[in-house]
Amino acid sequence: MPRILLGLVCAAAGAGEAPSPAAPGWERGDKALALNAAVVAGFAAYGMAFWEYGESDPKVYHEGWFGADTLHGGMDKLGHAYTNLVGATIFSEIYEDFGYDRRPAAWMGGASMFGTTLLMEVGDSFSPAHGFSPEDVVFNALGSSWSVLRREVPALAQLVDFRLEYWPSSAVTSGAGEDFSTDYAGQRYLLAFKGSAFARDLGLPVLRYLELHLGYYARGFEPTDRAGPPERTVYVGFGFNLGEVFDWAFSRRGGGLFTFYQPPYTSWRAWERSR
Repeated sequence: MPRILLGLVCAAAGAGEAPSPAAPGWERGDKALALNAAVVAGFAAYGMAFWEYGESDPKVYHEGWFGADTLHGGMDKLGHAYTNLVGATIFSEIYEDFGYDRRPAAWMGGASMFGTTLLMEVGDSFSPAHGFSPEDVVFNALGSSWSVLRREVPALAQLVDFRLEYWPSSAVTSGAGEDFSTDYAGQRYLLAFKGSAFARDLGLPVLRYLELHLGYYARGFEPTDRAGPPERTVYVGFGFNLGEVFDWAFSRRGGGLFTFYQPPYTSWRAWERSR
């Protein structure tokens, strides 16, 4: 997740250097090509400058999945899926702005984001500090595919969101050198099943604002988070649908933010199991 986020920032900067897609004579295909070229160029430039791309022979690095012997207890894998979901959604919305219909924009967005992260893994294979991770590729594909599926099946998007809940850990608040993207000790990932999908049919308007959460987090895996033994935790809880709350309070939805982000203290974990 962290290097993908940095790469997206870099790619955005690269896009600013590309010829303007609004230039006269630019068709939507030209705009899409320029966007993808700028993103790939941004990743490549940043990778060679900061991730040591091209400085070793290619290698494969099997990181594992969610085991107790992995570096992050699987939090990095969920981070890859989440970042691909968000990135593919952004790509899709840009393609719609370029003039593509919703369905082709969804598929193009998923392909662009997955293709970008696949190229990133290829670049990693030539880095002495990293390596091509098949596990990362799997979760990149899952995240990009989830974005496509949400757009192909609107009922699914109305029913469930995949979100990040984040509150800075002591590693960030104490200035220990971590940032939010690598602060796995402050992150939780969850599926939010939204009551708003059933409120009208059941005649229970209050369900619009309530959700059932199924989540996961890992603690004790990071060097700055060794207060106790490593634990991986699944939980079931409840939360507020803040998009619907904003709609009720301010006559406007919370935009895409609350589709992907669950602020702290807006959910409660009713049952947990750790191992």
